[in-house]
Amino acid sequence: MYSFIGTVVSVFRFGGRAGIALLWMGMMAMVSGGAQPVNAARQSFASQTVSVLTVPAGATISLGSDSLTVTGSLVIGAGATLTSDAGGQLYFQGDSVTNDGVLAVQSVYLYQPNRPLYVSGAGRWSGALMEVWNSTDVTLQSSMTWAYPFITLNGNDAHISLGDNTLRFDAVNLTVYGAASSVRASGGQLALTGRSSLEAIEGSLISAPVGVVSGISDLSVMDASTFADVTVASGAQMLILPGTFLTMTGNLQMDGSLTGSGPFYFKGSQWAGAGQSNVGQLTMDAPAALTGAGGLTVSNGLTLNANLAVTDGARLTFNPAAAITGAGEVVGAVTRMGPFALNTPYALNSPAMQVIFTGGTLPSELHASLQRTLPQGIDTAAALPRTMQISAVGGTDALARLQLPYQKSELGAINENLLTAAQLDPMTAKWTIYPAQVNAASSWVQVDAGAHWAGAWGLATGWYAAQPPRFFAFLPQVRR
Repeated sequence: MYSFIGTVVSVFRFGGRAGIALLWMGMMAMVSGGAQPVNAARQSFASQTVSVLTVPAGATISLGSDSLTVTGSLVIGAGATLTSDAGGQLYFQGDSVTNDGVLAVQSVYLYQPNRPLYVSGAGRWSGALMEVWNSTDVTLQSSMTWAYPFITLNGNDAHISLGDNTLRFDAVNLTVYGAASSVRASGGQLALTGRSSLEAIEGSLISAPVGVVSGISDLSVMDASTFADVTVASGAQMLILPGTFLTMTGNLQMDGSLTGSGPFYFKGSQWAGAGQSNVGQLTMDAPAALTGAGGLTVSNGLTLNANLAVTDGARLTFNPAAAITGAGEVVGAVTRMGPFALNTPYALNSPAMQVIFTGGTLPSELHASLQRTLPQGIDTAAALPRTMQISAVGGTDALARLQLPYQKSELGAINENLLTAAQLDPMTAKWTIYPAQVNAASSWVQVDAGAHWAGAWGLATGWYAAQPPRFFAFLPQVRR
């Protein structure tokens, strides 16, 4: 039964159709286009269809536990409320909804195939369930807040189009599924408050930027979801739930925290911010930069299908079980946590950049850096443009063998079979050459460095000084 609070109900007819006028404080709200006679005594339109529903400013209308279909427009004035009991349902199949009050019907279904369904007003949407059906494009014409706990884009080619507006989700669980369905924007964004979850599955996409605002605000990612840009503010959390396959095609601004086992496929160009990220399985599918004062810790594995640059004080840490695979490299600094074992390869900036401990007391953690720069002071015609730095916490008497990689593109005219490795003496600024084994097929040089494995390393065919320009000075020979 629909109830009208603060109204006087009168029945009239126009155009051969039934209607009802709701007189409230001198204003008139109109429900027009009813398909069945109005039962004014019961104040009810059970399973009625109308073309227009207007709730005047300050009024409250309850659908009770009945259902109502609107085929034209719905207008909720400032301070007005359209609500219902637990079983109430609103089926909207019209062209526009203007909500400057509160739309709190328990279940709302939006369906307007093959043309936009325009939504406007600064009011709040809050009930139990909202669904956008197939071939419907809900197009925002202003910023607004939706607080339905469950919102579903249900079926193929269903969309929420934000334009340049902000759609705020307050504790919303959003599911987008069906081929070509999406939440999209052209300048606007999704802004999340409360504990919200998003999933985009079965070929759908959340391409609108997602912002998790400050405060106690969580974004939970479920199933095999695809997002574009995501921003997590300070104090907010992003949770990748177990079993989730998350793909991100845009950039991540992480000033809060990110936790998840993955797999997480990152295809953006920038992972920035001051927050901490803890990911189980991460794949970098495009060249990217990890920047800012934040940290990224990988627990199980990192796949480098492209290069990752670590800059601006960012920290990339591998837990003991984290494997590194792929053809890319981390350019910049990394940390690998112990414990370590003898005769076990531990990858650092790439799968091929390894430390293998052969004896002594082992360190508790390793630090490494790869820079695409020539070894200090060495002739450019003989050296590869890469310097690799390795250090440790503890393990001062550890013995190790090193595997130092290179790229074929760095060789130029250099004969890779003649490459040798050398370590820089920071006190004398000279290089000590070590016997090395070259694996040209896999593009690495292996060095038995013994107790002298920590330090800066370079690769060259001749360790000749670049200065002065008119003669060459031989640097120290093979270390005995």
